[in-house]
Amino acid sequence: MSINITLNEAYNGAKRVISYRRAEDCGVCGGQGFRGQTVCANCGGSGQTDRPVRLEVSIPARIDDHGKIRVRPDQYTEIIVQVRIRPDKRFTRSGSDLRTTVEVPYLDAILGGEVLVPTMTGSVVLTVPAGTPNGKVFRLAGKGMPRQGVSDYGTLYATISVLLPADLTEEEQELFQQLKTLETPQAVDEPVFDPTD
Repeated sequence: MSINITLNEAYNGAKRVISYRRAEDCGVCGGQGFRGQTVCANCGGSGQTDRPVRLEVSIPARIDDHGKIRVRPDQYTEIIVQVRIRPDKRFTRSGSDLRTTVEVPYLDAILGGEVLVPTMTGSVVLTVPAGTPNGKVFRLAGKGMPRQGVSDYGTLYATISVLLPADLTEEEQELFQQLKTLETPQAVDEPVFDPTD
């Protein structure tokens, strides 16, 4: 059977209750299939009946998408549970590594600043250096998913998305025009080459 969990539950571990049906000897005929010379009406002569059973399953931290858990509630039964991890709005996962996108105001990208980066255990402050380009990726070691079989964690990769202003005021437009003028190379008067000289 399969169960769905969140990325947060995959990070911390979780519990789920599953239901299945277990075959048992019929309680009416004692597993014989007959009562005297008459076929047992409870089991239809099979000698067994299905009983619904509920079982709590522990899902370990670090489990991967499509990971499998084997459960043996008794010596006759083995249940294989496949774990599916739902897509997360904040992160995409690759093994023990996570990726996220962080929006940065354009002035902070130009002049430098600080932004909050979401992690699985809360937000952390990231210092954005002046002149950070759109699409720049910052590596946050130890902020990914727990690694299988070890006590450390993967890496969180934060990709910068620079937010450009949608509507500029007249004053802002004037300031950007001044900046554009400063950035535009000035024409230099060069001597004209005369081949007759």
